[in-house]
Amino acid sequence: MKRAMILMGALVFTVTAGCKDDGKPAEGEKKVETDAPRAEGVEKETVDTKEAKTEASDQSKCEQLGCEGGKGDFFEKCKCKGEKTKAPLSAKYSGKDSDFFKKPEFEVTNETDRPIHWASAAIYYYDKSGKQLTVTLKDKPYEAARVNGSNFTLKPQETKSIAIGWTKKTEPKNLGHMEVVFDGWCFGEYKDKASHECMTIERAPKERAPLQK
Repeated sequence: MKRAMILMGALVFTVTAGCKDDGKPAEGEKKVETDAPRAEGVEKETVDTKEAKTEASDQSKCEQLGCEGGKGDFFEKCKCKGEKTKAPLSAKYSGKDSDFFKKPEFEVTNETDRPIHWASAAIYYYDKSGKQLTVTLKDKPYEAARVNGSNFTLKPQETKSIAIGWTKKTEPKNLGHMEVVFDGWCFGEYKDKASHECMTIERAPKERAPLQK
């Protein structure tokens, strides 16, 4: 009988201890703080981080990038200063022309670790002495050929051949050199609008200084 009572007492103690879940240590116990790492992606918030998040949320996407504007999407691109924002794309003439478009092909490189799905550029033409050439179409002179679109879709660090500029039929005579200047682009995946980060810098001018040979 005495043995049975001891077992019953142990059972009652076990149930009572298991039901205590108010976050406070039981009598006689000590709550232990651990330095165990948090789950990946979980950041311990402090007063400073909360204030920083509040301040960032009050700024537009463009202001956070140090530019002017608001949304920073395709329709409301950020307006950034050219001297502070380096174009993420470069282009080099491949030495051949596209069979289909009849335009010069450039090896365009995305020099960043982020995808790009749109860009705008101006293509300048020079003679062998470095003087800028113009093209006359319907009695109107053009100092550069402008192009923009999703044909500039490139993965991070990708190089792709893209046909851009005047056609062989309309490009200026005495051509010695071509140069591409990018003045707008959109980071992110085309279908993922939340990833879009679009910006423009100072528009490529009509006239440029002669090339230095």
